[in-house]
Amino acid sequence: GNDMRNRTVVGFDYMKIKNRLRYKYLTKGFFDSVPANGYDYASTFNSDVLDALYSNPDNVSTYDQTDDQNTYSGYIANVFTPISGLNIMAALRYESNNFEGGKLWINDVKPYNQSAFSPKFGVVYEVIKDKFSVFGNYQNSFKSNGYYTADATGTSLLSDPERANQFEGGLKTSLIRGKVNATLSYYNINVKNTLVTTGYAGAFAIQTQAGELRSKGVELEVNAYLLKGLSLVGGVSYNDSKYLDSDATTKGRRPGTAGSPWLASLYASYQILDGSLKGLGFGLGGNYANDHREINNNIIDANGNVTGESIFILPKYLVLNASAFYDTKKFRVGVKVDNFTNQHYWVGFTTANPQQLVNALGSITYKF
Repeated sequence: GNDMRNRTVVGFDYMKIKNRLRYKYLTKGFFDSVPANGYDYASTFNSDVLDALYSNPDNVSTYDQTDDQNTYSGYIANVFTPISGLNIMAALRYESNNFEGGKLWINDVKPYNQSAFSPKFGVVYEVIKDKFSVFGNYQNSFKSNGYYTADATGTSLLSDPERANQFEGGLKTSLIRGKVNATLSYYNINVKNTLVTTGYAGAFAIQTQAGELRSKGVELEVNAYLLKGLSLVGGVSYNDSKYLDSDATTKGRRPGTAGSPWLASLYASYQILDGSLKGLGFGLGGNYANDHREINNNIIDANGNVTGESIFILPKYLVLNASAFYDTKKFRVGVKVDNFTNQHYWVGFTTANPQQLVNALGSITYKF
């Protein structure tokens, strides 16, 4: 019919990575550990102490990482609209990683070339025009992990490409004459051929490439403009992530890098758009995250049995922010107060980074 359309996009990418890195580390006088309580950081573990250690050449060793990689890729994507309201997308990407070799520490790293095709499919169907749509998509990607040490004798093998498959589906709605828009989606990502550390031989990790990781979850996003000058933006998400196959310390557990399972945010802003107070506005909002298990491991005995667990938690937090402003043609005056409940909280992936307590910022802008 007249509604039938077809659109095609073709493209090419080229990326060059050139590493020239020198790592500098202490071999004497370093801090293996410090006590959790009753330790005088101010005088014992500070920048002056570390500077003095690093400035003595007898304490310091270095090693270099030098390598080059060229990545060539091409893709074709096609969107087909057989009838009005139905869009079908199919795409194919080809990527070739050409690693030219290099050096890591005292070891030569051999060149390799790995290539793969990655398909992508998607469907969007408008059930009620401009009001309600459903969608679904599938995409595949790959990553080269290079060489790994396969046994205690130092056998180096080229790993197979790590592959990820993602399925996603959901719905989009537009309600009350477009004033409320919401998207609800579910996703499931499965990653295979990840490198798994099974032990150590001296300074080298012995690995296999049998790792498998699954991540699935739901996300809800809502934008609302209910009253003149009032807008609301909110979202909530839940993520369930698990090592299906990995080394014994992490198998069956949530990765420490997966972050908090529950995340939520809500922000409201209101601006007076007419009358004697035109230009006056206020904002209020916040972010929530629940407990984040940054270290989340099984404790394994000499026989390979799980005897306990090792967990380090960054605690849940709710951070609230507020703002007020007055905006005219000639000037704008604003004040914002972040974390006004003075929440003590930390974020990080493998680190614990304390965040700012209550803080205020004022601004005055004059427009020419």
